[in-house]
Amino acid sequence: MFPLIEYPAKLADPAEHHRALDPGELEQMLAKATYPALFLVKEPFAEMPARTGCWLGGAPTLPPEIAWPWVARYTEEATHPMHFIAQINLASLPFGEDFELMPRTGTLFFFADYADHLEGVPGTASVIWVDGDVSACPERAMPDFPEGWKERTLLDVCWFEEPKVFRKWPVHFHKFDQIAWMFVGQDFADAMLERVMATDKTLNDLAIAPVPDLDRSGLETERSMPARHTLFDFYGDRDEHLMMARQIPLLRLEYDHDWGFDYSEHLAFYIDSEALKARDFSRAFAWTII
Repeated sequence: MFPLIEYPAKLADPAEHHRALDPGELEQMLAKATYPALFLVKEPFAEMPARTGCWLGGAPTLPPEIAWPWVARYTEEATHPMHFIAQINLASLPFGEDFELMPRTGTLFFFADYADHLEGVPGTASVIWVDGDVSACPERAMPDFPEGWKERTLLDVCWFEEPKVFRKWPVHFHKFDQIAWMFVGQDFADAMLERVMATDKTLNDLAIAPVPDLDRSGLETERSMPARHTLFDFYGDRDEHLMMARQIPLLRLEYDHDWGFDYSEHLAFYIDSEALKARDFSRAFAWTII
């Protein structure tokens, strides 16, 4: 279950910040703050098959009848095509009994404006859900950028001179428990930090673990960065205001040189719970977490 659906008020009064918690009370708080998330584990080599039908970068198998999303930041006139970020085959995810709001079938396609920081501005990101088998669809290249696109964006900063081409990197998934920053109190903060550090070590080990007896013929591009890319993972207190607003983090990415994602900060895609219930992914947005 996503914790923010019934997000509790902070149960510990700030005035009681240093009050000692008995073990039973502390465990209750930790249990309420714990929720499931998914870690995207990059395959050891970029050339390996996308066994889950999921990958970062590359090109999407977006059906031809669906238009490629374009950037229209602060204007009704589209200026340039969005960059394709990731493709997630929902049927391949280890949902179990959790994540009950998510559809169990179909594919999510994530697109975003890679030229600037994103702050939830409409027309700068797009999440498309196709409830059907897209495995037979050919991969689609990003449309050409029109001449003079940069001058029409009104951006002060642009991270690239030419359209960015990300390397395709297949991923699989590992389910883990994360703890949200939901309470105040030193005892809770200490216990939370201890668990978070243990989780981070586990994920880091997964991200760089060697694969024994792997046939390396034809495999040239080996992963080198233990970057943390996740689904449904709140980022501590940094996006607490989005949690309080009942926004669910669909996908969070961080800098990852392996597939060329040189974004300066964390990029996260969100959708509010009511839109997710209605399967209205047109209401999803992206936010740069600094």
